[in-house]
Formats: sequence, C-alpha cells, structure tokens
Amino acid sequence: MAGKMIKPGQIFEAFPEDIPEAFRNLLIPISGETNWEKQKEKASNIVVEKEKVVKPVYKLAQHGKGPLWWDIVTETGKDAEGNPIYKVLNEKALKKEVAQGLLEDMQR
Repeated sequence: MAGKMIKPGQIFEAFPEDIPEAFRNLLIPISGETNWEKQKEKASNIVVEKEKVVKPVYKLAQHGKGPLWWDIVTETGKDAEGNPIYKVLNEKALKKEVAQGLLEDMQR
C-alpha cells in the first residue's frame, strides 16, 4: 500500500500487514476478521506447497531399421496396453556421435 492514496469512503482490499499501524484505527473492515491480530495470524498460517519439478528423461532411439541414424526421444505417456509412447525431439535423423553429443548437452 506504500504510496497509494485512499479516498474517504473508498472500498479496497488489503492484508493487515500492508496497512501502516498508524492508519489501522481509521479503517473499517467490511469483510473477514475485524480483529487485526487474528487477521494477521490467519494470513501467516497460509501454507503454499511447492510443485515437484520432474526433470525430463531423454534417450537415444534408432531411426528406422538401419544402425546409422538415431533420434533423441522422450516419453510422453503410455498407450492403452501400458507401452510407452515416445516423442522425437530432433527435426531430422542424426548420426550416432552427433546424437550422443546433443543428448549429453540436454541432460546437463
């Protein structure tokens, strides 16, 4: 609330800790707790859970039947039978050495 001007009769939303103590006795809460200490206690009891970050897993897969060309793939889910579904990340097939170098860079 620092630097904001509130006009007489204006309705606004704010947490108790955002309002300077010198002005708290001039305000009338219209919803929630009227006791500033209880409001402050409720606001401090809010717990925000962090989401777990899952690092993607990349693998090499042969492109077609020949041993010359390779793709970098990642698992995107499973089909109805429980087999993994893979998404190819490279635009075109790569030689094995190039694919391995790219895979190492992606896993850092």
